[in-house]
Amino acid sequence: MRAHIERELKGYAHNIHDEISGGISGVIIQLENIKRTLARVGDEKTVSDINLVILSATETLEASRRIANKLRPSLLDHFGLAAAIDQMLKDFQIRYGVNTSLVIEPNALISKNDKQKLSERQCLEVFRIAQEVLNNIIKHANAHHVDCEINGELEHVIFTFKDDGCGIGWDAVQGVGIGGIKIRALSAHGSVSITPLCPCGTMVKLKVKVLNNDAHRQEG
Repeated sequence: MRAHIERELKGYAHNIHDEISGGISGVIIQLENIKRTLARVGDEKTVSDINLVILSATETLEASRRIANKLRPSLLDHFGLAAAIDQMLKDFQIRYGVNTSLVIEPNALISKNDKQKLSERQCLEVFRIAQEVLNNIIKHANAHHVDCEINGELEHVIFTFKDDGCGIGWDAVQGVGIGGIKIRALSAHGSVSITPLCPCGTMVKLKVKVLNNDAHRQEG
């Protein structure tokens, strides 16, 4: 069921990107052409009005891209999990003013034979977990810094998120978001722990099992 839902989301994201975003981009280009024509004849009032429409269309275009990225991150499909998490943290910092950092241990996600350690499904589940972790930080933590580390072991990849917020309360631990994180961790053949930090903050540690080649193919 979860895989079916993700396929549907991928289709919706592609439709938004190709049809809606592409259509808006075309409208902006046409408006720019009209604006240049009107500027040559000195119609400053209409040019000013068109600039407002272009601004509105550009904001709508950016919104459509954000929605498409939430449904299915294109970076994850094209450049992999590390790049997708890196961009997610950068966007989080820009949007909420929370400083972020990412440290990736060499070969944490790549095996000795240059193969991805995690399957496509595992990468998607980890990405969704990272989204939910950041969402919980904004809702509950009032943090100023969020640090992420990705480390590799022989049979596991470990993702650690730390914040310097006010700590996570029992209500949040019992909430839907944390429950969803635990379900996704199991789906990724992993486990998750959530612990308080001293003197403040919370650490979320996700440990994902590296599957063998046969299991990779079954995960697809």
